[in-house]
Amino acid sequence: MKIQDQDWQYGAVLHQIVMHPVFTTINKITEKAGLYLINEETKLLIKCSGDDGPEWTFSFTPEDVEIATGMNGAVALNCGSQSICLLHPTELAAVLDEKATKSQQVRVRFGNNESMRVTGPLGMLGHTIAHNAFPGELLGRVPPKQEPHAWPELGRLSFYQAPPELVFESSHRLLDLASHLGWSIKGDEPITVYMGVSSISHKWPEWNEERLRKIEGLIKDDFAEDGYKVQVQRHTPAVDPHTKKKNRPCSDEFVWKLTIKE
Repeated sequence: MKIQDQDWQYGAVLHQIVMHPVFTTINKITEKAGLYLINEETKLLIKCSGDDGPEWTFSFTPEDVEIATGMNGAVALNCGSQSICLLHPTELAAVLDEKATKSQQVRVRFGNNESMRVTGPLGMLGHTIAHNAFPGELLGRVPPKQEPHAWPELGRLSFYQAPPELVFESSHRLLDLASHLGWSIKGDEPITVYMGVSSISHKWPEWNEERLRKIEGLIKDDFAEDGYKVQVQRHTPAVDPHTKKKNRPCSDEFVWKLTIKE
């Protein structure tokens, strides 16, 4: 297969994702040019500009706008391979007219030692975009103040009616449990959900008592903030029946039984 210009332009963006420590997978999910699925759940639309700078122009069709402002993910604007501007759906909605029937343009501008300024038909975005926002913010990097409340790096949260009946899973480090599970609570009747956690991060080598209590504390705090009561019970046996070892590797899923009520 011949290499096309867009392969080089998309490749510059995808290479930075691949080199990031929390990357796991990239998949092409439709025939839409530049649209990818990162880490099995985050959509990324890549747009490229060959301008020389200090301003780069990107064209958005009505289809682009509908995809970019409505998806769980972000848009990466490749500014002539000099930098990549990461925009989330709410940021795009602030500069693009979602009801427009014709193509619109977004402009990114920056000079030496300057953050990126973004402008569209609705005006200038109210804040600048840091050059180092990509790819960390796309892949789950959280602000230092929120790190104590975040789920493990390179982690996966899985939710079951009863294992192995999977309901949904996520790798979002700031996933709000109450908003995803609390809606199904009706009246005084509690619900039971099984929650599995795993991580391939070097910071989470094994499930010792400290790490188990860390997860249990995050679960209780999450529900308490939204006014729910939760009983947390360990479902996974304390000792691995195969290896006879007590501290399982965190790459193996540890499951808790959650009983949740208002």
